[in-house]
Amino acid sequence: MTPISIKRRAFLIFEHILILVVVLAVLFPIFWLVLSAFKTRVDVFSLKLFFEPTLDNFRMVLFEPHHFTKHLLNSVVIAGMSTIVGLGISFPAAYGFSRFRIKGGGGIMFAILFLQFLPAVIFIVPLYATFRSLGLLDTHLALILSYLLVTIPFSIWILKTYIDSMPVEMEQAALVDGATHTQAIWHVLVPVAMPGVVVAVILSFIMTFNEFLFALVLTNRDAVTLPIALIMLNPSEGILWERMAAVSVLMMIPMVTMAYFVQRHLAQGLSAGGVKA
Repeated sequence: MTPISIKRRAFLIFEHILILVVVLAVLFPIFWLVLSAFKTRVDVFSLKLFFEPTLDNFRMVLFEPHHFTKHLLNSVVIAGMSTIVGLGISFPAAYGFSRFRIKGGGGIMFAILFLQFLPAVIFIVPLYATFRSLGLLDTHLALILSYLLVTIPFSIWILKTYIDSMPVEMEQAALVDGATHTQAIWHVLVPVAMPGVVVAVILSFIMTFNEFLFALVLTNRDAVTLPIALIMLNPSEGILWERMAAVSVLMMIPMVTMAYFVQRHLAQGLSAGGVKA
């Protein structure tokens, strides 16, 4: 074996060890969080890897005494509705920016990108004042409208980039065959763009499901979401770490599921783009 091959093999071994260390460092807190969700109040303060698991933490946070089922439903409904409404606005806007020459379109797209990078705290005071004057504080509608500030700019950029990669000849061929412009978009463009649409939907849902600041300021009882409910687990007997871990695991379930579908559809989108090219 030559010195070069020995050095290369040593480098590969070191590289794999480094990757393994990084992966373990990232996954270990999640692993310990999941373990804590199944521990009793006594076991959660120990370093046991083997213990008798219990589902009492999930039962207590979902039903008696905390009733977090309502907050979980609030999170799903608000995130789902804001994602759907945002997609209904974002897709036509992305199509217009992609397919038509709009005067000042570049400036508008820059403004949308700039809006995406603004910190959310900038919008809190005007949103709070507006919703208070309209009597919409602590409602699902207030959070849905607020989350559109997050989902619409993000989705427009994702969808425009994806539509830009599609040849306009597909729609032109449908128009020659007698389809209307709407039919060409719905029956030709949308099916091909579905991987990009799914990515926009899933990432928008994840961002709104995990959102904390808007929900903290604009809700106090009826429309409280799961991230806000999590900080309420601080009763007089102290912080209930095992129940907080159970709530965190409940929040992770849709996120892990969404991440799986994002990975799959991203691969589909890349392969579809390669075929079209």
